[in-house]
Amino acid sequence: MKKKKVFINSNGCIPNQLEGKKIFKLVKSLGFQITNSYEKADLIIFNSCGFSVDKMEESCRTLETYAKEKNVSTQLILTGCLDNICHDKLEKFKNTVIYKSIFELNEFFGSEIILDNLDVSGCVENNRLQTGRPDIFHVITSTGCLGSCSYCVIKRARGQIRSKSEEEILKEMKDGIKKKFNKFILWGDDIGAYGDDISTNIVTLLQKICKEFRDDNVRIYIHRINPQWLIKYKAGLFKVLASGLIKLFYSPIQSGSNKILELMNRNYSKEDIISIFSSIKKEYPEICLKTDMMIGFPSEQNEDFHDSLDLLRMNIFDDLEVFKFRAFKNTPAYHLKEKIDDGTINNRIDHIWTYFPSLRFSLQLENGKYSLIDKGNVNSEGLCWTLKNISPDYYD
Repeated sequence: MKKKKVFINSNGCIPNQLEGKKIFKLVKSLGFQITNSYEKADLIIFNSCGFSVDKMEESCRTLETYAKEKNVSTQLILTGCLDNICHDKLEKFKNTVIYKSIFELNEFFGSEIILDNLDVSGCVENNRLQTGRPDIFHVITSTGCLGSCSYCVIKRARGQIRSKSEEEILKEMKDGIKKKFNKFILWGDDIGAYGDDISTNIVTLLQKICKEFRDDNVRIYIHRINPQWLIKYKAGLFKVLASGLIKLFYSPIQSGSNKILELMNRNYSKEDIISIFSSIKKEYPEICLKTDMMIGFPSEQNEDFHDSLDLLRMNIFDDLEVFKFRAFKNTPAYHLKEKIDDGTINNRIDHIWTYFPSLRFSLQLENGKYSLIDKGNVNSEGLCWTLKNISPDYYD
């Protein structure tokens, strides 16, 4: 009997790509043939991302391509965030099977394999599902969010916080150690809220990790921990940092303006940002502090933008990602007035990259070779920078 050909794609954020790799491993374990051509597939599975408006639109375009160009007999399955974020946009895809969660695919395939138990670190033989460097072991600690940021739809897409048990996380990391990994990225949509649903917290988890692996020469990278949790758990976190195992906090501040932070509903102030990150930098200067800034939030005036620049001038942060504000429909921010025009937003972003070359340039290791990454797309004529201005590879 001929094996069914299955095409799998998972776009967007790393956690979403990791879930795509789980789907890949499930399908492969069930004996299906994997194909890299959706036109030749008997079944297309698209695990969609809606992290930002740009990603949502990219996902919609991808789904439309599959629906138009697939064979008439090919079944198309959509899962991931898209349906929860923009259900109205999917009404035209009448012949698409929609699952709100990848875990519902177990029912479709009639499989008893638990997707969450599948190891997805390292490589799979599918370029669309790679998650960066093969020497890093990824651990998803939780999904969902406790926040209520006025511009964000993560809670709509992923729901309330759902945490793995500490035992599950430790087991995953032990499996990584057995496979000779020593670099671990801990992921969560709102990782600082870890444990709220299971009577524990992020500090307790990190304490157990540091105790368990203190003799294994591991390096721990914490991705996307909102500043409010660093502030709340400061005392406990500083004790964890003394272990030397934590190498990075990726903590999105979004703005340096108290007015904008309040409109964003971010639950901290500029003064809080300065206090917590300056303290970490002073006590543990070897720890990388990476952050995000959102430029062009409604009513962001020049003085608000300069408040953000003031934070960057303090040299608290080692690495920076900059995002242009785009509003999701039916979020509070969507209805705010005083929208900022694209020209002003682009000029502000260019200003950041021009005047902060140490944040603009970074090194990236790929296939054993380092390459220089320029995050800005501006005229760099006359820009003075040297190799010492370039952010190192913080995962080295």
